[in-house]
Amino acid sequence: MENLFIFETTAMIGEEPITFIVITFLMMMCAYLSGQNLANNWRTMGKVIFFGVIIVVGHRFLLTTLRNAEFLNIAGVLMSSALIFTTSILTYLYNKANRMVNQYPWELKKKGLFGWSKLEL
Repeated sequence: MENLFIFETTAMIGEEPITFIVITFLMMMCAYLSGQNLANNWRTMGKVIFFGVIIVVGHRFLLTTLRNAEFLNIAGVLMSSALIFTTSILTYLYNKANRMVNQYPWELKKKGLFGWSKLEL
């Protein structure tokens, strides 16, 4: 009965859970650095999405080559895409807000984690 549970978990994400978690965490770190760099260099959200797709393909490629997983496992792709895109986009928005407030301190103030507003004079 225990083998049946392991098989279902492995079949759902296309790989052993610990391998999926470790490689996904490494790729989330890449997404974090990507979002941070794109925000600090004043790039657009479209580039964040573009590089997110590249990181997701790299994630699936690493799982396929290192652990012989399925490349196009739908559940695995959706889970890793959600985590990687969320990390990249939130990092981008946070760093862009910080960059705007630091660039124009006489005009803008921080509003929440991801926003800014004009100073009231």
